Amino acid sequence: MHVLHLQRFDPTPCVFNSAVSGYVKALQHSVYGAGDYQSSSELHEMKYADIANSMGCLGLGVEDPEKLGDAFEQGLSNKTGPTVLDIVVMRNPARMLLRRITVS
Repeated sequence: MHVLHLQRFDPTPCVFNSAVSGYVKALQHSVYGAGDYQSSSELHEMKYADIANSMGCLGLGVEDPEKLGDAFEQGLSNKTGPTVLDIVVMRNPARMLLRRITVS
């Protein structure tokens, strides 16, 4: 990001931030049950928008789906350097999969 900022490139990458290795945790949750597994898919809470801002880029955190369109407009209209959209997505592993997977 810093090099893109220095070169004045203006991409708008999106980080879909679930604070877990999403489907890995969802599969563990589905197969072994809630709390019945040792998960290595838990990640530290990261605020990617703050990291982008600290590099001189524009970082926008989005937690409300209603505000996503405005964030995209702001990011795509920024021509002074990169904009990172830090989009917080579902964090409940029980709801990540569309159906329960069973192992026999």
